[in-house]
Amino acid sequence: MASLILIIGIVLLVLSLMTRHSFILGTMSLACICYYFYLQPAGNWQTMGLFAVGMLLLLAEIFLPAFGIVGIIGIIISGWGLSISTGSLATGIVDLSMGLLIAVIVFYLLLRLGYRLPVSQHMILQRSITASGSEFAKQNLEKYLHQEAVTTTPLRPTGKAVFKNDDIMEVVSEYEVIQTDEEIIVTKIKNNQLLVRRK
Repeated sequence: MASLILIIGIVLLVLSLMTRHSFILGTMSLACICYYFYLQPAGNWQTMGLFAVGMLLLLAEIFLPAFGIVGIIGIIISGWGLSISTGSLATGIVDLSMGLLIAVIVFYLLLRLGYRLPVSQHMILQRSITASGSEFAKQNLEKYLHQEAVTTTPLRPTGKAVFKNDDIMEVVSEYEVIQTDEEIIVTKIKNNQLLVRRK
């Protein structure tokens, strides 16, 4: 039972990082992890703190690759915290291994569905065009802010949409997959990209 709660907490953490429901899912993840440590015989704020530090180092490895060193240290610290709280090294390792394995599977499935980590959007070099073929950099992007459009391709997270003035632009979905022929609205302009969400 406790192992399942930890797994759910870690999976919710992954979902919170890759969807726009980060606050809700992050809060649920924190609640599950806290409850897991509450159920353990030696679970306390110190052991939960070790686990949290380990998870932060593991996330740091994802966002700032350091040849695996930071990630390995994070896994060791998290496993240490779990082992102390459960009173068993084997139980701590098994719980952490199962949680990370399922988290990796969920992460892979979300990537296949088109979801991306927020940081990945800053690494994507995009060029948007209008129906007339003008360069995106020459466009006055401000006129598209808060404007509605209809997707002409799936947004995973990047795709095209047609606006009411018949301009066809490349747009970027905010952390979710949007299918073709869905109504969207431009929420912000960031890094010369039109960020959109479902209307």
